[in-house]
Amino acid sequence: MQKVPSEIAVSINLKELKLFRRALATAAEEGLLDREKAWQRIMELQLLEWQAEDNLLLPRQQRKNLSEATKAGLERQRLHGSPGPGGYFAPGRPQAKFDHELAESLRSAGLSQKQIAEKCGVSKTTIWRYFQKMLPNQRL
Repeated sequence: MQKVPSEIAVSINLKELKLFRRALATAAEEGLLDREKAWQRIMELQLLEWQAEDNLLLPRQQRKNLSEATKAGLERQRLHGSPGPGGYFAPGRPQAKFDHELAESLRSAGLSQKQIAEKCGVSKTTIWRYFQKMLPNQRL
């Protein structure tokens, strides 16, 4: 059995509660049920609906608060942080630094990307990405 996220489960239960409450109200109005007991049950269901709605709203508000805090932090870093490459703010992990001329000369000398990476002190992936960016139409 697949586990349903709690927010979806609460949403489904909320819909079922609303349908059941409406069915009870209709049955009470048509005289199929004792009106007093039906209305008492309807009020209980209404309270359960409100509780379910609160359970749905709280996680949404928490996500909104987290999103706003993240945006504020990024803005603060952009205003007061040091600029990245090219003079603009670049959030995330800094780029690996290595001697590009050395890498190009080693490549023209016929060394493999693994050997170039070892000599430059960076990963094979960094070398591969560099050459992909510099020589996009060539097979590496």
